[in-house]
Parts: sequence; structure tokens; C-alpha cells
Amino acid sequence: MTKLLIVYHSQPRNTEAMAKAFYAGVLSSGAMVSLKKAADTTSDDLIDCDAVAMESVERICSGLGFRKAFDNVSTQGKPLF
Repeated sequence: MTKLLIVYHSQPRNTEAMAKAFYAGVLSSGAMVSLKKAADTTSDDLIDCDAVAMESVERICSGLGFRKAFDNVSTQGKPLF
């Protein structure tokens, strides 16, 4: 079974609410899914999943800070959304 990791960064909590809704939808489909704050995500979390979905206002605006946290971590060819 495919395991999805949803990673989010949310200052005003709007993105957190969206990530939690996405998590609930994926979970209700029967898929394996984990939800983590970007600051709490480890390289082991990325290794353990089959795909990663990232939620962040910053990603839409500039992408620098949020994505930079993953620059030194290989996703081993896993899809990154």
C-alpha cells in the first residue's frame, strides 16, 4: 500500500487547516498517510514514505525557506507534490 507523507508549514494556521483536511480525505480513502509539521519532519520520515505532499503559503510565494529544508535530504526519486 502506498504511504503518503503530508508536510506543512503554517504561521497563521490556515495552511495547517488545509493540510489537516487533505489528511482526513486521504485517510478516508483507506490509504496510509502521515501528517507532520515541517519543523518536525526528519529524513527518516522521508525515507519511510512513497510520496510527499508539501503545504505552505511560502511555497507558493517564493519556495525558498520551506523547500530549502529539504535540499540536503534525498527523496530517492519519490514524487514530491
